[in-house]
Amino acid sequence: MKRKAIGVILAGVITVMISACGGTDSGAQATDAQGDISATESAEEVVVKPTAEPTRSPEEVIDEALTEGRNYYYGYNDVTADNDKAMEAFEKAADLGSADAFYYIARIQDRAEEYEKAKESYDKAVELGSSMAKIGLGMLYQKGKAVDKDFDKARALYEEAIDEGCIEANVGLGDIYQSGYGTDADAVKSMEYFELAATGDETEWVCYAYMSMCYLNTGVYEGIEKNEDIIDEYGEKLCDLCRNWNPENMDYVGLAFELAENYEMANKYFEKGEQLGDAESINRMTRLYFFGEGVEQDYDKALEYAEKAGSMGNVHGMENAADMYRYADYGRQDIDKAVEWYEKAAELDDC
Repeated sequence: MKRKAIGVILAGVITVMISACGGTDSGAQATDAQGDISATESAEEVVVKPTAEPTRSPEEVIDEALTEGRNYYYGYNDVTADNDKAMEAFEKAADLGSADAFYYIARIQDRAEEYEKAKESYDKAVELGSSMAKIGLGMLYQKGKAVDKDFDKARALYEEAIDEGCIEANVGLGDIYQSGYGTDADAVKSMEYFELAATGDETEWVCYAYMSMCYLNTGVYEGIEKNEDIIDEYGEKLCDLCRNWNPENMDYVGLAFELAENYEMANKYFEKGEQLGDAESINRMTRLYFFGEGVEQDYDKALEYAEKAGSMGNVHGMENAADMYRYADYGRQDIDKAVEWYEKAAELDDC
């Protein structure tokens, strides 16, 4: 009996010694395990799962795409004008059924002389409710591009757009009366329509109105006296609006001053166009120096401008350079160079 009692006592002592020396304590293990579980559960409770971004409505996507497209179309907000990028943005909005997007797509196609495509896009824009598209569609009927020429149809489209609140459509009626399309020409009435259009918001048609009013004030239209101050006023407004996306309008203002026989002012606007890289404005400088209009006659300068314009792909510049090299009258005859420029012009000119 004593031995058994001693064995039990020894076993108890050994157990206590193992515990004291860091041996495994099943009770402590259980406690630690429970602690870990509690900590894990607590951590899971405070984890914040990322919330999904709210889905944008089709209207929001359209607005964003139209803003981006207009920035690239007009060169707004420090963006370089780029029709390819503008088209990409407008197509996103068009996929969601935006009438405005189809209108701008049509304008890009129209300016690229893709008239069949432009007609389809204008029609789609009108179908979706765009009044502005009726201006472009009317211009196609007025000029007979992709459709038979029809002045009555053009006029009806302009008037419909105006009735719908599109004040810019007055450019169409202004055009009709300026040139006498299907009616008697009336410069005074034309001016009234262009003045209305110029109060609109769409940059492209406002520019069109300013450009047209520059010509109406050159003194060559019955009922309107020559007014060079107004040409310059509208010319400056036109240039401010178009310098980022369509610098060739400088050329039109310069031509208006040529019609008014103010070659010094013509030169001013051609130089503006040159600074903005407009090849036609550069080519116009050829004429001024060739004839000595507003500047001292200088054949070398004339040839320099012709070749510069030609090297930028301007057919008229190529032809002017070729002519100056062809004839001995100007002291620069070089038949090989003349042939070279004529051949380049022939490759581009499909007239």
